[in-house]
Amino acid sequence: MLVDGQSATTVAERLELSGTNLLYQWKQALIGRGGAAAEGSEVRVRQLEDELRHVEGERDISKKSVGNFRPQRVAECVCGDRADHRE
Repeated sequence: MLVDGQSATTVAERLELSGTNLLYQWKQALIGRGGAAAEGSEVRVRQLEDELRHVEGERDISKKSVGNFRPQRVAECVCGDRADHRE
């Protein structure tokens, strides 16, 4: 990922470059100019992206779990066929 969540391939296509290598060269040159602060920022961005993926995975699992506890679903689990127990 390079900018605003865009993949290197997408950015290269938008800039009409033949590949992504030039983008990565530019990126490394800019990080080199920024020194240790830029390198630290790059590491922190990677950590935050990893954490975001982890949290999104937990969220997706939670959503699936909540779906299993909808009132209709609980009634089906407790009562069996819900149609038999509406009266």
